[in-house]
Amino acid sequence: MLRQKFQVAGFMLLGLSGMIFLLIRQPQTTTPIAVKDTAKISQPQPPAKTPIVAKKTVPTNPPQSPAKTPIVAKKTVPTNPPQSLKPYGKQKPPASKKSSVKRPSQVIDPKSLSKGTHLVIKLGDRRVYVYKNKKLKISYPIGIGKAGWETPTGNYKVMDMQPHPIWEEPWTGKVILEGPDNPLGARWIGFWTDGRNSIGFHGTPAEKLVGQAVSHGCIRMRNRDVVALYEQVKLGTPVTVKP
Repeated sequence: MLRQKFQVAGFMLLGLSGMIFLLIRQPQTTTPIAVKDTAKISQPQPPAKTPIVAKKTVPTNPPQSPAKTPIVAKKTVPTNPPQSLKPYGKQKPPASKKSSVKRPSQVIDPKSLSKGTHLVIKLGDRRVYVYKNKKLKISYPIGIGKAGWETPTGNYKVMDMQPHPIWEEPWTGKVILEGPDNPLGARWIGFWTDGRNSIGFHGTPAEKLVGQAVSHGCIRMRNRDVVALYEQVKLGTPVTVKP
């Protein structure tokens, strides 16, 4: 009986040990570990792109541009310049040294003068007076009409201007071109006409006669003086002729 009890106890002990062994051998439940993408973790991140800005490099010693020298055209004078066929050409003859600002023998009323340039001829003074804005600027000696061909008095205006006049002799019709022998000289400034004949200022080759009553009514002047006068007047300039 006792032997049976020991057998039962042994079986029970054996069964208990087997259960303990099973418990020990039973695998423990584990929580699955999520596999991380190690490739993404370990992959190096590319550096942020910085925009490339082109920098203007300035050389340490930049080449200096040569200073610009103004080019001045020089007028070359030929060794043997051709002679001009015109006695005065485009050059202005020098002003007469005998021209002056001599005042008229009788006072001229400024109120009778026009604004701008106004020429006043005093036949008794044998001079022409140039007024500008009613003020006397200069005067020139003149030759006037001889007896029977007196220069007419009155108020006129410049109506004709010729730089190198051509003269036609009224009696023979002979034409004399410009030049040192032309009776009209270097310039013509006409201020009176009757439709056929004309009277005006002009130069003369016989400058020694300037100051005398020797013309056919015209106002004779030295060539240099008539050239200077020509530059001061224009068509329409008033001309007053007084005794």
